[in-house]
Order: sequence, then structure tokens, then C-alpha cells
Amino acid sequence: MEHDGRQATSMERMILGRTCLETYRLGFDGIPIQTVLGVRYLVKRMGMETFKKGPFLAAVDKGRNCTDCGDCMTRCPYELPIPDLIRENLRWLDEELR
Repeated sequence: MEHDGRQATSMERMILGRTCLETYRLGFDGIPIQTVLGVRYLVKRMGMETFKKGPFLAAVDKGRNCTDCGDCMTRCPYELPIPDLIRENLRWLDEELR
């Protein structure tokens, strides 16, 4: 997915700057949104083998339960398309796990 400058900057702020930590720490419907959206960073920093052995893989897999209800988008101060980003990151992870 391509993002315009505003969206990319907002996503970086959310993931790296943790501006939404309190809002998304527990996620919606048990989905740890910040972890799912930060999966590429996590894999890059710890390596895939370590990532698979730790608690993060199970946490990210909870993103597969996203129902596209839009609840998260109504609360996101940056108006990010969170369900789309969740699916995009899960597709990336699935490709990396092959």
C-alpha cells in the first residue's frame, strides 16, 4: 500500500514515537494493534528465528481476528486505515515465514 507523506509520517509517529501507546496498547477485540503494525521493525531488530520463538508471533497472529469493524479508525488521531495496515503487515509476515 502506498501512503502519501502525511500517512507515512503519522504511521511512523504511531509505531516509533508511541504517541498512541495508551489508546492501542491493548488493541481492540484483543488485537495488539501497535505490535501488528510494528511487525516489520520487530523482525528486523530481533531476526525471524528469535521472533518466532518469542511471544510476538502469537500476538501478531491475533491480528487475523480483525473484523474490519472500524472501531480503531474512529479513535485514531491520525486517521490511519488500520484494518488495511493490519492485513498488509500480515501478508508481509506470511511471505517472510515461507
